[in-house]
Amino acid sequence: MSVASITELVVKVLLYAVDSIGLYKLYTKLNEKGWIAFIPFYNEIVMFKNVYNVKAFWIYTICDLLCAIALGFEGTVAAIIAIALAVVVVVYQVKYAKNFAAAFGQGKGFAVLTFLAPAAVYLYCGFSNKVAYIGNKSEAAAEKEL
Repeated sequence: MSVASITELVVKVLLYAVDSIGLYKLYTKLNEKGWIAFIPFYNEIVMFKNVYNVKAFWIYTICDLLCAIALGFEGTVAAIIAIALAVVVVVYQVKYAKNFAAAFGQGKGFAVLTFLAPAAVYLYCGFSNKVAYIGNKSEAAAEKEL
């Protein structure tokens, strides 16, 4: 292994650790078990459940996976499919950020920050006494209550 790849691995592990620590505190605010933060994939399902909805998680995840697969192929059709799927993924990321901000009683600026730097937002929300979880405010959650 080269020094560059070892450095990259160390940076990725540190970023994952920082993200997980923020998520640990955040999950306790969501009345979920903190250990969920350390389980990749499952932690995203639980977060989507609390701030958006699980159906959106699956659409987002499947489109992201199909986009990655399409990028592995050559040709115009594969490129168009990859771009279309990437657009869907970004739309779901924006909706997630908007719903995340709303679930914590925050506005559009907080949603933009969530979209651009989610790990920093998770740390802030997890450790800040100024931010409290007020519930899932997504349209899908509102429909379930009816």
